[in-house]
Amino acid sequence: MTGSDFYYASLYEHARAREQHRAINALKVELCAIPLTVSDTEVARVKLAWWDTEAADLINGNPHHPLTQDYYATYGNVAEVGRALAALSNGLDKELGGRQLATRDDQWAWFDNTFGPLYAVHASVSTQIIEVAPDGWQALGRWIEIGYSLLYLKPLMLRNLKRLPAADLAASSCHWTDIESGNNRTAVVQLLQREVQITRDNIADILGRAPRHLRRIHRSLFTLGRIVERTLIEMQNDGYRAWRHRVELTPLRKLWIAWRMRRG
Repeated sequence: MTGSDFYYASLYEHARAREQHRAINALKVELCAIPLTVSDTEVARVKLAWWDTEAADLINGNPHHPLTQDYYATYGNVAEVGRALAALSNGLDKELGGRQLATRDDQWAWFDNTFGPLYAVHASVSTQIIEVAPDGWQALGRWIEIGYSLLYLKPLMLRNLKRLPAADLAASSCHWTDIESGNNRTAVVQLLQREVQITRDNIADILGRAPRHLRRIHRSLFTLGRIVERTLIEMQNDGYRAWRHRVELTPLRKLWIAWRMRRG
């Protein structure tokens, strides 16, 4: 969710790819901010509906928002970006409309359908191929976004945006209001211990199994994965106090991770 993470993740990309990655991420940040910052749910859904129309206008070469206008003028090839923005706006709208994630499979499907097309665009920028085989980046994108849903847990809860499987809350004898209030902390910590560890393990597994050439091709995404993984470790070290504050790495830590990852 944070632009700062992506700034450092893309720091050692080639200049043109770096700027295109950042332009795509700026669009993502713009849309993802709507459910978090617009207090009236119906107004937020109207804004997302506008973005759905804007995605079609971008594909047709007639964008209206400054970010989409700049992207169209600079990079031209906009069909994949337009479809990705439509998927993102539709997924966020369904969330505001009260969609339920009963199981982990439901959770994965929502994250893949909502954010997956945007990560596919990032992958195509890295390889300069429009349709890219999902050789590691797709699952990584899912776990990056699940990681952010844990790191931004309280802001999401305050807007009634539920991105954890309901079955997992039930297994921990935890209720959504416990996360907002900090009540029943033992259950909240138990829930977050499991969710954070699962997310960390999946990110680490993808990063560890990916061959060096793949990590170099998708340097921005793999570096972002490492930043999210390390931030989740800080959340663990902080005692999983998601009801109190959000944990974030210092700029120096992010820079250090980016420098280490530039070698693939």
